[in-house]
Amino acid sequence: SGRPVDLHWLMDRIAAATDRLTIHRRPFPVRQLADFAPTFASIEDWHADGLVVTDVPVTLLARKRIVDFARRDRLVDVYESREWVQAGGLMSYGIVFAPTVLRTAEMVDRVLKGAKPADMPVELPSEYELVINRATAERQGLEVPRSLLLRAEVIGG
Repeated sequence: SGRPVDLHWLMDRIAAATDRLTIHRRPFPVRQLADFAPTFASIEDWHADGLVVTDVPVTLLARKRIVDFARRDRLVDVYESREWVQAGGLMSYGIVFAPTVLRTAEMVDRVLKGAKPADMPVELPSEYELVINRATAERQGLEVPRSLLLRAEVIGG
């Protein structure tokens, strides 16, 4: 699309996808750690079946709490990075960080050698990964379609 990925863009993409799939969604924004207890209560009151969590500082700080909540309430949980799945989350889909970090280092090197940042193109990540925790899916009684498993890195059994 030629523009940098930001949280508003991501939320718009999630909204468009859920609309096409006729999935009811509701945002539950959190800004600080103290917001999680009332947010979890609101999610329970709404009787959510799933949870999509974005990688922002406050959610990263509360990773264990969020994953534990999703497991306790048997939610289908989707995240942006593999670390969530390694912590017991169900699945993630997001960029592969190593190439992005390498490109960032290359760009910093170019700037330090005199390149003007304004003259450098904006680059979007080009490698994405789908990671699924099979053990989490099995504990929740979820059958992950074979076609999805074939596209994913499967961990946890």
